[in-house]
Order: sequence, then structure tokens, then C-alpha cells
Amino acid sequence: MKKIKILVFSFLFLSFCVPLSWASDVIAQRQTFFNSVTDFVSTVGKSPQEAQNIVRKRKELRKERRLQAMETGRNAHGQKKMKKQEAAMMKKINASK
Repeated sequence: MKKIKILVFSFLFLSFCVPLSWASDVIAQRQTFFNSVTDFVSTVGKSPQEAQNIVRKRKELRKERRLQAMETGRNAHGQKKMKKQEAAMMKKINASK
């Protein structure tokens, strides 16, 4: 019975981890209406090959910026969590004195 519980828990854990990593990639690659409009404006009057290159570079740059923003947000969340833990530890230390 214990092995079945471990197997079920492992399956559930892995089934949630894989979609989360996939979702972050989808978020980084999303194409908004504003992005489509600015891409169109930046490629007006260009040859088809040149327009493709411009749009590809802009999408790569947006993806890179979004990934950096996501990482910055994660770091900030981690720092806040660490500060709360430090404050809780200091309260315990001061209470024991």
C-alpha cells in the first residue's frame, strides 16, 4: 500500500512540474495585438525576406526580455521570503533572551 501511495504521489508531482515549465515558455513567446501592430509598422515597405528577419529579431528580443523579467520577479520573491525568514528567526532569538 505504501508503494502505491509513493507511486501516485510521484506521478502527481511530475505531472504538475512539466506543464509549469511549458507554461513559462508559452508566456515568454506570446504575441500580443500591440506586438503585431508594431511589427507591421516596422516592416512596412520592406522586402518579404527583410520583413521576416525584422519580425524574427523582434520576437527573440521580446522573449529574452520577458524571460529576464520573469527571472527578476522570481529573485525578488525569493529575497522577500528570505527576509521574512530572517525576521522570524530574529524574533525567536530575541524572545529567548
